[in-house]
Amino acid sequence: MLNLFPVSPAESAGPRARLALFLAAPALALWFFRAPLQAWLDLTLRDERYACALLAPLLAGVLLVARGARIFAGAQACPIAGVPLLTLGAALLGRWGAAPGAALPVPGDSAFSLRIAGMVILLAGSFLLAFGLRPARAAAFPLCFLFLAVPLPLAALDRLVRFLQYGSADAAALLFPLLRIPALREGLVFSLPGFDIEIAEQCSGIRSSTSLVLAGSVAGYLFLRFPAGRLAFVLLTVPVVIVRNALRIVTLSGLALYVSQGFLHGRLHRYGGLVFSLLDLAVLGPLLLRFRRMEERRSERGEKCHP
Repeated sequence: MLNLFPVSPAESAGPRARLALFLAAPALALWFFRAPLQAWLDLTLRDERYACALLAPLLAGVLLVARGARIFAGAQACPIAGVPLLTLGAALLGRWGAAPGAALPVPGDSAFSLRIAGMVILLAGSFLLAFGLRPARAAAFPLCFLFLAVPLPLAALDRLVRFLQYGSADAAALLFPLLRIPALREGLVFSLPGFDIEIAEQCSGIRSSTSLVLAGSVAGYLFLRFPAGRLAFVLLTVPVVIVRNALRIVTLSGLALYVSQGFLHGRLHRYGGLVFSLLDLAVLGPLLLRFRRMEERRSERGEKCHP
């Protein structure tokens, strides 16, 4: 009997051939669309606000390897889903090709972010093409995690930084009276006896905030089972960052007021972020364990209800 739907070479390929098929499209994209990808790399290395975008693909790769046995079980090529995504990703990237006189990428605008998103979509399409729907569902988190590599447009990033600045200022305004440190607030400026401090963009904690969101996302994926718990844990990293940043501001202000104003420009101000970041671990570590115990109790109750 004539077989109208023969098995494709990708479906009968071994693990090495599947891996080669998966890497083929990204390799071609790296060659033909070098301009936006080089601009992305320069941006992440030059601007600390985008530094964590460089970590996202690295962490996604680590997660794929760590859960590889579960993810790649039952791999089967799926051109129907993979080819459209590959086409969409290539179309988004294709505005900056290798042709002479092609428009140069402009990091920071929305078009640039859209094109980097095209690279992520192209990777997802390549994964679907090589491994199929079932592994794609198992690898949904690492694949979606890749979108954190897409740099926010400058307008959106400025709003995020502004949110962190005012959030830190609001939290500091509550802590100053609690610690009986005299301070008058006007916007982002606090006036203390003898000096003023301003919560500038550099004090917003944008880099540590994005780092903590990345770390919280990975920790939630590895140690929690339910999507609701993972999402709640990641969302809780935001107030933790704001309160920690406020504690840093209040601590430096108190030391400058009662010990020496040199603390405003000393090593604790420049490098103290790592020290205060330990507070994040002190809060989020036990919180993660608490979430895990809640999920275990939920699973136990479910087993008792359905013996």
